[in-house]
Amino acid sequence: ANFTFLGQFTAKKKEVGEGEKKEIHSIVKRENNVLVKEGSTYLSETIPLYMKKERIVEEFQEVLFEKEGKPIFLTGGEFYNVTYNGEDERVIFL
Repeated sequence: ANFTFLGQFTAKKKEVGEGEKKEIHSIVKRENNVLVKEGSTYLSETIPLYMKKERIVEEFQEVLFEKEGKPIFLTGGEFYNVTYNGEDERVIFL
């Protein structure tokens, strides 16, 4: 995968309101309230969450992502709003 540094941005913590759904543009924790959308394929992976300096994993986290990189919709929980190039992106920090 190719990565490019885009800069530093301010993230504002928000909450999905009751009866709302929010489009998330990142992986999400498996235990989040995900709204399954028809036509989307969701994959699950277990990734290292915390690692010691010696590269010994202290904690793992199960995450979900959409197979084709499409946004994931949440019906509850916290997310962060980041504005980039005038566009709002909603992400979850693990």
